[in-house]
Amino acid sequence: MSKDPVVPCPLCGYHAPELSCPSCRLAPREPTLVGGRGRTLREFLDGLRAVPQGARMLLSIRGTKRLLVPPLILTALLFGAILALLVRWMTGFFDAVRNQDLGALGIDPGFWSRVIEWLAGLQVVIAIAQAGSLLVLMTAFTVAALWTFSIAYELVCGPFLDTIQARVEAAWFGADPRVALEQPPGIDPVASARAAAVAASVAGLAIVAWAWIDARWSWALLVLVPLAFLVAARRVPGSWSWTRWFARSQARALWTSVKASTLAAVVLVLFLWLKFVPFLGLPLFAMVAGFATALTLLDIPFSRRGWSLRQRVRFLFQHLAAVVALGVVTSLVFVVPILGPLVGVPCASIGGQWLLCRLDKNAMRPPGRRLTLPA
Repeated sequence: MSKDPVVPCPLCGYHAPELSCPSCRLAPREPTLVGGRGRTLREFLDGLRAVPQGARMLLSIRGTKRLLVPPLILTALLFGAILALLVRWMTGFFDAVRNQDLGALGIDPGFWSRVIEWLAGLQVVIAIAQAGSLLVLMTAFTVAALWTFSIAYELVCGPFLDTIQARVEAAWFGADPRVALEQPPGIDPVASARAAAVAASVAGLAIVAWAWIDARWSWALLVLVPLAFLVAARRVPGSWSWTRWFARSQARALWTSVKASTLAAVVLVLFLWLKFVPFLGLPLFAMVAGFATALTLLDIPFSRRGWSLRQRVRFLFQHLAAVVALGVVTSLVFVVPILGPLVGVPCASIGGQWLLCRLDKNAMRPPGRRLTLPA
């Protein structure tokens, strides 16, 4: 018996301990999920195809594209705030470099002052300082775009990408397998979702009114928060169980995106020195950002399937050629400023999901429970 919590189906990857899969039945509606498997060169080619396949799925499956609008708006607002702060700081820094007066920055002696002195001595920094404010603005814009759209965008996108992947898998397998495996039985998901949405709206309005109204009795508005969910649970039996399950799944998706974006941030910090390589520095840094993002985005389909850390690492090493190819293609997409990450994150996310289903997972099953995949 396997010590892992999940015995993955060799096709969809969801829990399938028996010699059949209740989620995909080894007969997906998407024909590209089946085919020749197991050869290193073929898997490498599949990795090269993953991002274009993700773009095709995103464009062809209904109800997915609109989910990218909220994270895009939030990331754009964050980008504007970061750019404004960065322009102000970089203007002061390059003025100090131009005037050879680093003391004007007001940084106490220590580690950061030594870092500033090292940066100020680089020829590329001196060239930017001498070039004037336009080049400073362009540098700030590039740096803010790379960090915001490769880390913050991935963080904000996490729950939305999880929902997008749910709709993609519903199109592939007829229903979202995670819902069938995890959702509390015996409830109407549509009615429960509608009741939960109404209750959440009433609760949200009550909280806003409590914060807005300055009166002694305003605290009484907070009573509407639990009351709204109690009424919803009474009118639609099972809606509270559905609400708790939905909240847990979204919290898990958000935590996955936090871990992924943190790992990507660590990788980018380690390769920060690439930005100071003349001419090729920023494209190389963008490629590193894309490669790191592609690898971390695989954690979303891993988490949807409930794989353990050991299973995730085992899958990555068993199909290393395909994973590296996915990272290379994503890194090339990230070279395009702003548009690259905006397109690359969702396409690499769905592409990684497609690649996970495409690659054979029979080796992760107990020897006596391995299944023959369709050709």
